[in-house]
Amino acid sequence: MTEITQIRPDREVSVRETFGIDVDLMVPAFSERDDHVPEIDTVYRFNPEVTLAILAGFSRDRRVMLQGMHGTGKSTHIEQVAAQHLAFERKFGIGIIETMGLTETAAPCFSNPLAPERRKVGSPGPAFGNEAKIIDGAGLALPAGQVGEIMVRGANVMSCYYKDPAETARTLERDGWLHTGDLGYMDADGFVFVTGRIKELIIKGGENIAPREIDEALLQHPALLEAAAVGIPDANYGQEIMACVVLKPDQTCSEDELRKYCEGALGIYKTPRQFRFVQELPKGPSGKVQRLKLLDLL
Repeated sequence: MTEITQIRPDREVSVRETFGIDVDLMVPAFSERDDHVPEIDTVYRFNPEVTLAILAGFSRDRRVMLQGMHGTGKSTHIEQVAAQHLAFERKFGIGIIETMGLTETAAPCFSNPLAPERRKVGSPGPAFGNEAKIIDGAGLALPAGQVGEIMVRGANVMSCYYKDPAETARTLERDGWLHTGDLGYMDADGFVFVTGRIKELIIKGGENIAPREIDEALLQHPALLEAAAVGIPDANYGQEIMACVVLKPDQTCSEDELRKYCEGALGIYKTPRQFRFVQELPKGPSGKVQRLKLLDLL
């Protein structure tokens, strides 16, 4: 392997000159559960949006193990992240380990194993260093395969929000379980798959619609570069669906064309009532789409 940066746990390393993007050097913590630890020169920590940026603009032949971080509330859905993951590995011959963490857990709370044959692309992995479960609206644990809220508990979970007992009570159960606010499911092997955010859930006529389901369908359209759906107020249904889309360069598409496409892919009920063509989607510093800011376009 060609070494980019020698691992030194006593300092952080900017890789602006390497990738044109600032990220932090991360030294991996290997656990006893890893039966096989591959040889690694350097580990960098990225979110999926940075991985996509590197895919689009990085062409030098380097060897580096990337930890593709799943940030909570991210806009990228399972299939999109998986496609980026596989495309990156094909292009560079470099392994990606998907993980997920929250500010409230101080570190990744889910992680794929290091051994490639044990990873599941599109999942941040099973619980790592803590417990996890999926619950329904009544707080009852759900079986494998059913979507609910992802909960975590462990020594890495915060004790409280500083000087905010009300928010602490809403987020932390008395027995230590943390409400992540993320929707997802756990498979039979304990791997978690994130499907959305509770606050972003669209409730149309009493039916729950995950906005990522709309995103997924739209992103299959050959003219679209980006897409994000959000719930908007509606007098009849409580909420309707608005989709904001970014066209690929030199591509054209009308609202009527998108509506007909969605009716075929999603059915009439889940087809957005409104489509907005925009130059770019609102994003935070890490490149994550800020879905609720799409409401400012109304």
